[in-house]
Amino acid sequence: MNISKNRIQTIGKVDGYVEQMLNMGHESINNVANQFGRDVKIAQKNKRVFINSGVITSSFDYTKMEKGRDFQKNIINNLVANQKAAEKNLSQGFSVIA
Repeated sequence: MNISKNRIQTIGKVDGYVEQMLNMGHESINNVANQFGRDVKIAQKNKRVFINSGVITSSFDYTKMEKGRDFQKNIINNLVANQKAAEKNLSQGFSVIA
């Protein structure tokens, strides 16, 4: 896997499309992750991508996205949601399915 990552970690195997999107968006994802001091974990099952960077886990079906930018936005939204949860001292996890 060639994903340039300092805050992005893939769990298990991801397909070529997911790897390509992470390679294309790693800078913006890492910038937000560094801003919040969070690591982000990415996993894939079939066409569904799972994102976790704290107590909130998000997932989305990448075949239903219109643009690759939406892929990055889903990851960044998870980072933002987890930062807000941390600021409110929320410790109970939940999932968001897009």
